[in-house]
Amino acid sequence: MTTFNRERFSEIIDLANTLSNEDLCTLINAVAPRLDIYVGALARVCISTEVEHACMNGMTVQINTVMAQLDDMREDSGIQYGLENIAKEAEVA
Repeated sequence: MTTFNRERFSEIIDLANTLSNEDLCTLINAVAPRLDIYVGALARVCISTEVEHACMNGMTVQINTVMAQLDDMREDSGIQYGLENIAKEAEVA
């Protein structure tokens, strides 16, 4: 477990405050394989997705996910599992 280091935290915040949005996109893309985005829960199944890439969208940073590339979010295995749980719960009720 990592302990809180106030000095290191301040250094990271100082670095973050020097980054342009374009720099932030570059940083997010560099660490994207280490990131996962929690989307929410569906029938007690936690849904998350990987970061595909970050880019500029106007003046803001847009983070694109693997799940967002699906034609239908029901194609995601976690969502499929959650939907199956909902169907099973409905059968029992």
